[in-house]
Amino acid sequence: MHRLGLSVRSLKAAIRRLQRRPDLLKAEGVCSHFAGAESSANHQRIQDQIRRFRAALDNLEMEGLNGFRRHLCCSAAAFLYPEAIYEMVRFGIAQYGFWPSLETRMLYQGGNGKRRTVKLERVLSWHSRVINIKSVPSGQFVGYGNSFLTTRKSRIAAVPVGYHHGIERSQSNLGHVLIHGTRCPIAGLINMNMLSVDVSHLEKVREGDQVVIVGTQGENEITVGAFGSRINDLNYETLARLHGKIRRVVVA
Repeated sequence: MHRLGLSVRSLKAAIRRLQRRPDLLKAEGVCSHFAGAESSANHQRIQDQIRRFRAALDNLEMEGLNGFRRHLCCSAAAFLYPEAIYEMVRFGIAQYGFWPSLETRMLYQGGNGKRRTVKLERVLSWHSRVINIKSVPSGQFVGYGNSFLTTRKSRIAAVPVGYHHGIERSQSNLGHVLIHGTRCPIAGLINMNMLSVDVSHLEKVREGDQVVIVGTQGENEITVGAFGSRINDLNYETLARLHGKIRRVVVA
């Protein structure tokens, strides 16, 4: 990736240093990092990286260095390139129950003519509450600007979550939340700490009702992948964007 690590030339220099001072230096692990294993567009580049990594391991062993742990695979590579699994795997997003990409999931579950039924157990859901409900006449703009115009008498619910918390403003008029197990569209521009939701199709929404931003409610679900794919986000981006001050509740 030309980011960190050792080139072939600098690896040789590192080997010489290890050999000169075995009393001070010991190779505990040797690793590399794939340049996009979650996308088939990078397949040839990944194959080249595997070949180079194996060559580096051969060089180390030829110089008498051994006993170290080898690790190359991230979550996506562990699913798609099992031949590159060594003593360790650096599971990242998969340990939280999320696929690195939709393509990774499709390739793994249906690749090589095999049908695998693998379900990752997600460890995250994101909830809020309705804090206010307004009855808005037809022909009125909701929120900042003029991006959402009511075409009928509408009921608009306010939810105290905004782009400060990690919801991209690009979700404005595109995203949905779940209330009473029903998908409800975001109405208008997402504010810094609040968004508006059209609940006109629900009869009994009240202040204090639970709002699911990511997760399951009733028979419906909003996944992180669906949440981010509308604006071409990766799962990683959506998850990493969640503000650290959002209250976390650990559920056993």
